[in-house]
Amino acid sequence: MKKRKKYMVTTNSEAYACSLVTSPAVEELFVAFNEEKQLVEKFADEKKHMITGVVAIPNKPIYRRTEDGEEFDIVFSEEAIEKMSKDFLKDYRQHEVTLQHQDNADGVYLVEQWIKTDMVYDKSLAVGLSKELPVGSWIQTYYVDSNDVWQRIVDGELRGFSLEAM
Repeated sequence: MKKRKKYMVTTNSEAYACSLVTSPAVEELFVAFNEEKQLVEKFADEKKHMITGVVAIPNKPIYRRTEDGEEFDIVFSEEAIEKMSKDFLKDYRQHEVTLQHQDNADGVYLVEQWIKTDMVYDKSLAVGLSKELPVGSWIQTYYVDSNDVWQRIVDGELRGFSLEAM
């Protein structure tokens, strides 16, 4: 098996939007499913139209392939994640949300974000995210004020976050 190149996301990188996607590259979902019936659980609050999920995980290789077929991994350092999360708010990107990296997601607003700081006492555990999620992971909560987008979440079409970054 050919070893893929790895590219480290540095503190010079910039996050410019978050996308609601079907298959998040970080492999963490904000919607949970039950075999008997599809339902929105802890990661999404049905009454409040809130979703919480992982945006970036430090040191996790994320597979990518260019249009011409070149395969590689990108890796976010803890330092890059921390800086990008601060700059995301500083640069007023709270409303920069897309659907499947294409259309603007009108009516979806960032209301909270944090970096996981503890494996035992972090809020990520209280909201039901994975216990295995490492310290340094970037987590966001969005309010979904669009009934159309909310229905796509409930239906399982939109299941996680994907960071749009350069």
